[in-house]
Amino acid sequence: MVDKRSGEEPNASLPGGTDDQQEALERYGRILARDPDSLVFAALAEVYRKKGFPGRAIDVCRKGLRRHPQFVSGRVALARAYADDGKPDMARQELEKAVLAAPDNIAAQKLLVEIYRKGGLPDLLEKTCYRILALDPSDVQARQDLDRIREQRENGRGRAEEATAAPPQIVTRTLAEIYASQGHFQRAFEMYEQLARKEPANPSFHERLAELKERLITRNGRARGRPVAEDEAGEPLPEAE
Repeated sequence: MVDKRSGEEPNASLPGGTDDQQEALERYGRILARDPDSLVFAALAEVYRKKGFPGRAIDVCRKGLRRHPQFVSGRVALARAYADDGKPDMARQELEKAVLAAPDNIAAQKLLVEIYRKGGLPDLLEKTCYRILALDPSDVQARQDLDRIREQRENGRGRAEEATAAPPQIVTRTLAEIYASQGHFQRAFEMYEQLARKEPANPSFHERLAELKERLITRNGRARGRPVAEDEAGEPLPEAE
């Protein structure tokens, strides 16, 4: 099996990396050459990426995902390669597909956090941090990101606005759900924020905060923009003339 762009076999010696990486490259390449349907393509792509060849990693993942479009680890590997290749928007698309298929994939969620943080997308960053805390309430980085977002939001409101905004006297999950059922998602979100601060180890609060944030993002029209048509491997299709 030959790499069409380089004319080399995928297990050929490449500069850079460690001896272990080269050994893994050769081993995974042999497995994939014997069995093109093998899921080892994701591991092979990771070795290419770590050795500094994201373009090859992208090619390997695309071919593998055409055969296994539901393989989440392959999609995460493709996203990492896109990110290393300077294509954050394409990495984001792959990661959002991955977490949609596997919401408990914390590796994909954390990669999304990096992309949202660098891309200046605080709403999506906040939602994803709550998703992470729902899976791991002790995650320090997610808490730090949330603290920064809250601080920026509170500073943006201004003291005058904060002075006129009287917080609810009673904060309970039941009341928050009543607000949510009435469509008052912002009020429900703020109440759940207070509940989560009181019980930071309660994953159900973080999960509900992520759901409410998704509602707010969608309602405000800032979610993800126009859907992109895709082929069976999840690759974008060209737009119609």
